[in-house]
Amino acid sequence: MAPFDVVELMDEVVRGALDLMPADSAGILLNDMRGGLRVLASSTDDMHRLELLELQHEQGPCYEAFRTGEPAGSTDLPSRLDEWTAFAPAAIEQGVTAVYAVPMSLGGNRLGALNLFCTGGRVLSQVDLQTAQVLSSMATIAVLNQQSYREQEVLAQQLQAALTSRVLIEQAKGVVAERAGVDVEQAFHALRQIARGERRLLSDVARDVVAGQILVAIDPQAPRADRGSEGTANLLSPPSSRRRKRP
Repeated sequence: MAPFDVVELMDEVVRGALDLMPADSAGILLNDMRGGLRVLASSTDDMHRLELLELQHEQGPCYEAFRTGEPAGSTDLPSRLDEWTAFAPAAIEQGVTAVYAVPMSLGGNRLGALNLFCTGGRVLSQVDLQTAQVLSSMATIAVLNQQSYREQEVLAQQLQAALTSRVLIEQAKGVVAERAGVDVEQAFHALRQIARGERRLLSDVARDVVAGQILVAIDPQAPRADRGSEGTANLLSPPSSRRRKRP
């Protein structure tokens, strides 16, 4: 699945909702994955202001749908004045007569909610609400698939980096073994000893060895690792001189 712009997708969901249903405005609140909601899409400035009120006061249909994972709304806003103390008066003042929200959730993943507002006494039918839920679910699946794609891409990059590091380490073992006249096991222990001593990644030390920026000397008389010692490895070029050699 190719990457896509989530903001553009949500704008399309909002436009699609208004094309398919007799709502006057629509918007989306999205989970910021840090414990809060953010306004991601709004069809009008008035809609945007009402959504901000929902976030600021943690009330209203969209906030409720996100919190419960169930559709929420009201066709009688005056009856919700005591519950939605900030949202309901503002919505009524803007001429909104019915509000609806459907959750964007799948398998326990709550991404946000889709808001639909009506004016002039219009209401949405059960079929309209089912359509809204389908739109919301399609957007949710797309976002979750995108997250999965990115996670797989990161994993692939990590695996490739690990494979590259292993190749470098094997090359460095061969270089040290040949130059110091020891076997590859002793060469590996020498590389590891240097990495630990300098608190560097083994792959970084190996890269410098292969590039000729580190020369490793091993005492050929040192005990072998299989007799309980890793031997003694020495750098013939100090870290400061290696840094000067780097481009």
